[in-house]
Amino acid sequence: DVLNCVLFEWLEGDYLRTSEQTPESSYQVGQFAGALHQQSSQFSSTSGLVRRRLDGNSIFDRSILTVSVDRSSLFTQEHIQIFQQVEERTQTVFGKLDQDHQTFGLIHSDLIWKNYFFHETGVGALDFDSCSWGYFLYDLAPTLLGYRDESGYPDLRKACLSGYRSVRHLPAQHEQYLDTLIAARHLISCVWLAGHLDNPDLRQNASSIIAYRISEMCDLIE
Repeated sequence: DVLNCVLFEWLEGDYLRTSEQTPESSYQVGQFAGALHQQSSQFSSTSGLVRRRLDGNSIFDRSILTVSVDRSSLFTQEHIQIFQQVEERTQTVFGKLDQDHQTFGLIHSDLIWKNYFFHETGVGALDFDSCSWGYFLYDLAPTLLGYRDESGYPDLRKACLSGYRSVRHLPAQHEQYLDTLIAARHLISCVWLAGHLDNPDLRQNASSIIAYRISEMCDLIE
């Protein structure tokens, strides 16, 4: 098979781990996310554009989760109960977002530090492989999740959301939903892990990864 690629523009830039970022840099990340969503909200797709939908019916891949529960000891019954709580709260948030205009569109869905970089004019992004139809608010969850392990998380989060608001409106009420959506991102990562246990490194570290994500989910939904 032949893979055709087109390079529109080359941007010099640097990757900054979340531990290397400051509120000033996280502000830029928020600005970029806001600009991305602003553009998406004005985007009209063609019939040829087919992307996954990350809505209430499909954001959690239950088939992989079910297979993993049946065939491995990766998840305990307690884990499953926590997953159910996160899913229920996520469904509630999505129901509230559905009541507002311009909350759903084409999103990157994986804006972690490895997928965005800093250059002289701001922030750029790559790896749009997971680009999907989803809630704009959820698109902030992977970014904020990355900041949560840093001691300066409150300032990084505040700056990121301020940067977003400098470009696009973000209601204060919607900000209150973010912890639930960050928990949802953890659950999605658990499901992803369950589907990639054929990777020796992932399989070896699966228990510790799940323990970390379960702890985070409990903290986020308490």
